Amino acid sequence: MIAYLDASVLLRALLRQPAPLREWRWLTGAVTSELTLVECHRTIDRRLHAARITSAQADEMKSVLKLVFDQLTILDLSDEVLHLAGAPLPKPLGTLDAIHLATAMLRRDAEPSMTHFATHDNELAAAARALNFPTLGA
Repeated sequence: MIAYLDASVLLRALLRQPAPLREWRWLTGAVTSELTLVECHRTIDRRLHAARITSAQADEMKSVLKLVFDQLTILDLSDEVLHLAGAPLPKPLGTLDAIHLATAMLRRDAEPSMTHFATHDNELAAAARALNFPTLGA
């Protein structure tokens, strides 16, 4: 199965938080937005500034993140994505979640084999389900 991954899926695995995505091993492909890379780097930086991780741990996380991103299809934050993210959606969402959902919607239109949406965010999962995405993780 091919799935769109939002930042919460990657961060939960990267930060070794409980209940990572169970279906990860069943994915035959994964796509995400370039926004996800920014979100992951911001999270690492915030943890470093809050003294929750060391510089060495931050560097290691960034190295792991690069390896993971090398395996993903990264989708651009195009004008089309931003326009769709600003349009009405079936559920209320914040800006970043709307961008993730819009990116997945456009990718699914271009590549119907990308059928699933993976997130650990319940509101984003509800919005994805409202748009007929089977969800993973939430």
